[in-house]
Amino acid sequence: MESNMPLDSEIHALEITSESRDYLLTTAKWGRFIAIIGFVFMGLFLLVMIFAGSAFSMAMSELDSQPALPAGVGAGVMMAYGVFVFAITLVPLYYLYTFSTKTIRAVNSSNTEDLTDGLKNLKSLFKFYGIFMAIMLGLYGLIFIGGMLGALAS
Repeated sequence: MESNMPLDSEIHALEITSESRDYLLTTAKWGRFIAIIGFVFMGLFLLVMIFAGSAFSMAMSELDSQPALPAGVGAGVMMAYGVFVFAITLVPLYYLYTFSTKTIRAVNSSNTEDLTDGLKNLKSLFKFYGIFMAIMLGLYGLIFIGGMLGALAS
């Protein structure tokens, strides 16, 4: 016969052993390290993007005396692409850093709320990557179908 116990009573029976605590702490420390290095590289990427965009714009304006497009269009497209890549990369780094800091704090202070918030950010990180992967697979599928149709048409 089924028991009418609420789900919460089963979850409270969950025990975090010292071994699982060590695994969580090690995972969170590595996650924080990866996130910090990622933030540093994103800062460098931002600087390169700014300087490369202006250099590209100046090179394009000097290259053609009468260009088909205004000189800033190429640099604008490059900057828009850079901002897109920056945003796509920054979101998972933020989730990873937040997971790591809250999980480290939770393990060190035995705070359930911090652990819950940390795991919530880990869930968001994997959800982000899952949605991103689905979008990329869809785009690859469209590219494949377009390539097959193009090959058939020629």
